[in-house]
Amino acid sequence: MSLAACPAPFLLETDYPKNGGYLPGRFCQELSASLSCCLPCPAQQWVYSDLFIERLSFVSDIATASAACCGFMLLSFVVLPPRASRVHYLTVGLVMAVLFVAVAFAIPLTTHPSQCWDAITPNDQSSDGSCAWTGALLSLGALGIAMWTFLRTLWLNLVVCWDYVPGRVYSVLSTVLGVVIPIALMVALLLVTGVSYALGQSCTPNHPHSVETFWAWFVALAGSSFLIQMGTSAYCVWIYRGGASYGAHSTPGTTMNSVTGSANQKVQSEQKMWRRARRMLLMQWRTILLTVLVTVEGLYFMIVFWTHDLAYNGVQDRLADNVDAQKWAACLVLTAGNSSQCLHYTESWLGSSNSLLSCFILAALIGIQTMFLTLRWSIFTAWWDLLTKPFH
Repeated sequence: MSLAACPAPFLLETDYPKNGGYLPGRFCQELSASLSCCLPCPAQQWVYSDLFIERLSFVSDIATASAACCGFMLLSFVVLPPRASRVHYLTVGLVMAVLFVAVAFAIPLTTHPSQCWDAITPNDQSSDGSCAWTGALLSLGALGIAMWTFLRTLWLNLVVCWDYVPGRVYSVLSTVLGVVIPIALMVALLLVTGVSYALGQSCTPNHPHSVETFWAWFVALAGSSFLIQMGTSAYCVWIYRGGASYGAHSTPGTTMNSVTGSANQKVQSEQKMWRRARRMLLMQWRTILLTVLVTVEGLYFMIVFWTHDLAYNGVQDRLADNVDAQKWAACLVLTAGNSSQCLHYTESWLGSSNSLLSCFILAALIGIQTMFLTLRWSIFTAWWDLLTKPFH
């Protein structure tokens, strides 16, 4: 049986000219040579529960608090004496990148963007200013976090494992790479892939070519950071077992009686290396924990979001080949557009919405986590001294 018109709630695609918005973002299915029906925009209101959409809106509130935390830390780095803030250029770069992500999620609170160009087409960077800003800041911040985390783990590895303290050359090179590479990749992403409204009120990278311009770089940097950090940790365990554990179970007298010559020198050298590594680890434990946390959360976000994006676009492109998606579309028609009665069909091809919500919440929380792991008591005392005795 052929249809002469699109059944509600679907809309006829030819009623909406292709003159703006993100056209590949239309969720349409061609039923015949002359009939193509589309899901009304925004599509997220049809495939997710109202509770999920409501909870997703809280991400902007959390991100606002994260942005405030990052702003406080950056202001402390600028205003307070270095001995109080323990400012480090690698920490500043990481906090700046985290701030970009937080601001990207917080912007919709003030702009209240319209997610749709028309009834079936989502807005993109060229049709909505809020989309352009949130998409650019989100991609710049995410790539910046991955880049600065990599530089930080490499710096720590050089200090702990190679007994080399990077100087001015590393500082300048790291600053250039930490700024230029994320900006260059962000520009490439906007020009080649683009961003649009797909989930929530902040724009995310479009599916086509997103691997080449965004995800591959993010995974490469985050994965390298994780491997380097694991290598540094393994080195510390190795020298602890070889030097510290030996010294802990031996006295100087027994050591001299049991080992001689080069063997004794080896033990003393390993003990010295362990003391140096232990001192550095005690000084940098906050940064190490932050690095591991940011890397793991970043990889988790990538896995969950990419899996969802792949599933959503796969069904969008091949709706006729997915039985559950066809049942979901039929359910929408039979229930006169009551999407809440059809959500059990979407879970089979989109996966759990809870995991998707958790990755957005973790991304919004990263600024708060960063503040608590870079904050020192000396910062509070320095602020107290500055505010109570500003001219001393």
